[in-house]
Order: sequence, then C-alpha cells, then structure tokens
Amino acid sequence: MVAEKNISESRLVNGATRLQPIAMLVGQASGAAAALAALQGIQPRSLAPGAVQRVLVDAGSRLTNLDYPDVPKMVRFWTDIQLVSVHGLMSAAQGSAFLPYAALTPQAFQQILDGLSPGLRLPEMSAVSREDFQKYLRKATGIDPEVDLAKKASVSRTEAAGVLARMLVRQDLGHAMQFWPAAAPSSKPKHD
Repeated sequence: MVAEKNISESRLVNGATRLQPIAMLVGQASGAAAALAALQGIQPRSLAPGAVQRVLVDAGSRLTNLDYPDVPKMVRFWTDIQLVSVHGLMSAAQGSAFLPYAALTPQAFQQILDGLSPGLRLPEMSAVSREDFQKYLRKATGIDPEVDLAKKASVSRTEAAGVLARMLVRQDLGHAMQFWPAAAPSSKPKHD
C-alpha cells in the first residue's frame, strides 16, 4: 500500500500531489483500503474500488471536485451523488445544480446508459418509468438493480444515484464498466 507521497506520477501532477492535503487524502485512502482488506481477509488489490470509495465518502471525503450547491455535505444522499459523479454516471442537471428531487429525465438516463453500455439507446420516451429504469439498467449491465417498483412516483435523480451507488459498492457496475478487473477473493490473506 502506498501512502503520503510514495506514488508514481508525472512532474505535472506532482505540482498538486506534493501538497499536504493531497498527501493526507492518499494516506486516508490507503488506510481505508488496508482496513477493508483486513476485515475481509483479502489482499487490497482484490477489493472493489467502489467499497473503498464508499468508506471514504462516508467519512466525509470528497471524491469529485464537482460542487453542487443544492447537495450540501450534510444531506444523507451526498455520498451516493459523490460516487455517481466521480464515475461520470450523473452530473449537474441545470447549470451547477444537481436537482436531487427532480424526476430522472430520459436525457439524464441516456447519459447513465452511455457510461455503462455505449451504444445502448433508449426509445423515444417523455418520462422514465420505474420499469424502464430497471429494464434498461439490467440491459446495460446484466445485473438486476434494486428498484422499488411498488412506488408510484417517478424515479428521482437521488433515487437513481442511490441505485447506481449501491451497484458500484457491490462491484457489480465496476465489473460491467470494466473500471477494474473482477478479482476472486482468497479465503485468507496472503503475504507477499
């Protein structure tokens, strides 16, 4: 595990990472990964990055430089929005606002699908139904997303972020998006 300033980087990147706040965040990420690996009895390289990212945002670390004025850090869904933003699955809806309570538009859903499965196109629709949300996420990833089909209201942007964040943490989306290779965890830690 690397920490502090023991990371490989270009001279250009070193201009930012040499600063203490960045070095501290690298250390925090290393510590979170080491703790999760120890708790699960696996090598750190076998961890789902989404799980490490969830631990970091749950501790209050920002993963993205996007700052949505309508999603303050103290709201419960801030962590989900951080996770989907850092993976480029969702972004601002209007100007710099995320519009967390607005219904997920077909255009925003298409952005999500473009990140998951380039080439998958939504049919012409005026709104995204819960059934369509589940159906097209399943088509894009091959995974059955946890969508509450009993609710009558449209899928909100916050709810969409929550579903996607849970999938990222479970590593399902990471595997589907090929951000990292799926690794089979060993039964006990091996020391190199």
